[in-house]
Amino acid sequence: MDNSRDSYRIQKMPSDIWVIGDVHGCYQTLTKLLDKIEKTHQDPECVFIGDLVGKGPDSEEVLKLVSQRNGRFTSILGNHDLHLMACFHGVSKTRAGDRTDSLLGSKAAPSLINWLQQCDFVLQASHGETQFNLVHAGIHPTWSETELSQRLAKLNKAVKSEDWSWYKNPQSDIWNTANILTRMRCLKIESMELCNDFTGPPDEADQSMAPWFEMEPAANSHCRVVFGHWAALGRHSTNRAECLDSGCVYGGELTALHLSTGKTISVKNAESP
Repeated sequence: MDNSRDSYRIQKMPSDIWVIGDVHGCYQTLTKLLDKIEKTHQDPECVFIGDLVGKGPDSEEVLKLVSQRNGRFTSILGNHDLHLMACFHGVSKTRAGDRTDSLLGSKAAPSLINWLQQCDFVLQASHGETQFNLVHAGIHPTWSETELSQRLAKLNKAVKSEDWSWYKNPQSDIWNTANILTRMRCLKIESMELCNDFTGPPDEADQSMAPWFEMEPAANSHCRVVFGHWAALGRHSTNRAECLDSGCVYGGELTALHLSTGKTISVKNAESP
């Protein structure tokens, strides 16, 4: 990676927030979850862990709801959000399972894509002595805070631009950063490289790989990482990492975590077949 001195100031969030797992276009389920949250927290502040769109039946309504909530809602970018933006910019094509063609063809698409392009890849919060990193898939265990900041500076600039030639370009450092932050599950134990082809639960991984949050050394081990993305892992909670992807779009649940108290609220998938 180019050792540029450019760095990015990661936005700090208050600890009194709800972090919500992968929505994937499940609008009806999301509204039910928000109703439950609002019974205990009036006008809650929510951070979505990424993948607002894709696979589910109503990505457009999900984006409209989250983007129009008067600054109380924000989202981290996930791999499906990136794919949607890449399709909009003409460097990728929709897949049969995306269910986003109507969104991309709607009059609202330019404004919704513009809103997504202003979202972050990593947010931070702290409560007491615990610092949290909020990210869609994970943060590479070898990255220091400085390296993460430098990588984010380049990536955020690229996402906000009209030039998306970096997307899925294996020679691009920018894509390498995006790939790790939005798609990482397991790493090769010897080389610490991504195992992109593996999407199953950790107990099905072969002995040459391990979940990223179990790898050493961990340059950022002082932070607890809250993430989604890994539906086959499901709800997972340790001192080092917390996964909120409870497989809503696959018929599971949509989960929210109240960061300062550790309380969770879940609702079952409520989408029509």
